[in-house]
Amino acid sequence: MLGVPCVPLRLTWLPAQGWRSGSIVVELESLGAAPSGFRWIDPNDVLESVQPSEARPVVRRWLERRNAVVALEPPWARAGWFARTSAWMVERMAEAGFAPTEAPRLVYQGPLAAVLRARSDGQAMFLKCAAPVFAHEASITHALARRTPDLVPAVVASEPDENWLLMRDHGGSLLDEGPEAAWIDAVPRLVELQRLWIGATDLIAAAGGQTRPIADLAAAVPAMLDRDGLGGRLDPAVREAWIGAVPRLVDACAALIALDVPDTLVHGDLHPGNIVVSPSGPIVVDWSDAAVGNPFIDLATFLVRTKDRDLRRRLVDAYVDGWDGVVPRSRLEAAGELAMTVGSLYQVATYQALLPALDDPDRAMFTGGDTGWLKRTLDALEYGLDAGLA
Repeated sequence: MLGVPCVPLRLTWLPAQGWRSGSIVVELESLGAAPSGFRWIDPNDVLESVQPSEARPVVRRWLERRNAVVALEPPWARAGWFARTSAWMVERMAEAGFAPTEAPRLVYQGPLAAVLRARSDGQAMFLKCAAPVFAHEASITHALARRTPDLVPAVVASEPDENWLLMRDHGGSLLDEGPEAAWIDAVPRLVELQRLWIGATDLIAAAGGQTRPIADLAAAVPAMLDRDGLGGRLDPAVREAWIGAVPRLVDACAALIALDVPDTLVHGDLHPGNIVVSPSGPIVVDWSDAAVGNPFIDLATFLVRTKDRDLRRRLVDAYVDGWDGVVPRSRLEAAGELAMTVGSLYQVATYQALLPALDDPDRAMFTGGDTGWLKRTLDALEYGLDAGLA
């Protein structure tokens, strides 16, 4: 559009109704001279006429923070980040024997991450930098790759202090790009990965991973409505239903704990869009929410992606089958019945930690995440695997 090379600092998505269309506000590193055919203007002179009107708060906030570092601002929004990151990427590629044949370029940016891509002949390499709220994703993913390399992204290098993660492209496609019936084929790989990490979770914690026991989740339930104004953002009927359900939710957590399934690696946002079907088999990617906890909570984010109740049941059965022999079968089946409720509750807690850690207007993209999962929790408490199907 401008006709000159430029470095995007920050892209802010302003969705229209339904999220199917919208506008993007792009902030760029300083260009120095105005490109041919353009001229500089004082944004204060035109702020109130900027279209669409939803962009005005974004521009206003940019004006306020031009000369200051905002605590929650993502690192890629700062001048010089792209140059530093690109240089590191090129150096690590060369050290690993992948001489760059294409300069790094930004291929994705959102509130939670920025991704650069470069190529070495036909081999694509990706560098991911996660937002500060996921400050240890690079070191966690590298730790996973060292111990279980065939089941997670192929890590070439990482820089924990910058949260830079350099990965090699696996080829293949995302699981959610194919038929839902194929989802079940990925379940044994997930269970294999989680079982391999039983007894080795200290390595996850050492890499910066959280420990999120169900007991802590249960303890947090009574005060959830008071956190970040959650109760005030609910319809009165939903709020009353939640208050009435608190004892049952605490009991559901206690019931899952009593089944004594060993804590292990938890993905935290497992769904078919985070599984790559590679030539060597399914690979689980995007470990932003990785933690140590009860593995059955990972089922909820997977199950809600389909409205096919029969498929939901087959996915749970396949997951239970994978855990056979770890604890008695009856306990595994009981854990499967609790997974939708406790896993949805786990997501409420996840969003309650995520939202306050995001800079405005990044938080706006996730507005409703906590309330949405709260409603799913209530639905799962009443209807189990039928939650959301009415």
